[in-house]
Amino acid sequence: MSPVTQLFVEMIGFQLPRDIALTIVIPMYCESARIGPTLEDIAQTLGGGDLAAEVVVVDDGSTDDTLAVAEAAGERLFGDQSMVDFVCKPQERNRGKGAAVRAGLEASRGDWVLMMDADNSARLRELPKLLEATGDGHTGMVVGSRSMPESEIEARVLRRVAGIAFRSAVQVMGMRFVTDSQCGFKLYRCDAAKLCSEYGVEDGFAFDLEHLGLCNKQGIGIKEVGIAWVHSPNGTVSVFSDGVRMLLRCFAIRDRLKRLVISSREFERDRAASMIEMKLPQSGDGVGAESVLSASAGS
Repeated sequence: MSPVTQLFVEMIGFQLPRDIALTIVIPMYCESARIGPTLEDIAQTLGGGDLAAEVVVVDDGSTDDTLAVAEAAGERLFGDQSMVDFVCKPQERNRGKGAAVRAGLEASRGDWVLMMDADNSARLRELPKLLEATGDGHTGMVVGSRSMPESEIEARVLRRVAGIAFRSAVQVMGMRFVTDSQCGFKLYRCDAAKLCSEYGVEDGFAFDLEHLGLCNKQGIGIKEVGIAWVHSPNGTVSVFSDGVRMLLRCFAIRDRLKRLVISSREFERDRAASMIEMKLPQSGDGVGAESVLSASAGS
């Protein structure tokens, strides 16, 4: 049993035969060279399909053969796994990462939904760190962070400096919900995923701030956890031009959130609560969270 699967089993007390515990959403745009290795790593980390899960890749109108590569890799890696579903959702045109993530969240069926980048900068083996933070019964969104003391980061100096400048500007605007809002490794409880897919409108890279703002407005607890993250070159994000666009969008997001009225209906909260009511095992109760994380880090 893989470390990720083991932690899920310990959280809920048992493994349901087909109830989907985890959805992994991967937005992709012109990622033909990287999506295959990323899916390989995910398949290996899931440990042969002993966790009821689904992998949802959303192609944001790529102009290369990203979609074909992802479909072929998904069939090869997950086609024979009865416990892991693979779903490929092509967008008709390039709308932006935010739109692709929203489509993935809307399609998700898991109790928990992990959004991760196609370049695998933060690997699936970091997920237990985020899961461990959900045991208080209140937290519905956990942000993988490159800015915490325990974070392990390999990145260029220019990117680090740009990140610090962006966080400072966001704080001045009163939009700093966490220290690192833009890291592409976030865990949503299913009600938080539904909230963001229904009320989110940001199509570009500023969607992270919008999702954090929506959860904050709805009273869904947010936590930030340090993770290991390795910068992957040749990405589609421009530090300067996209950074300026995101800052400009922050004003619009802030104003929209102030005016937004969210329906009082529950967002599948009953199903989500059934998982988070279970506490992580204490020391001496078999394989605890600490050993699970150690096993994951060594994989």
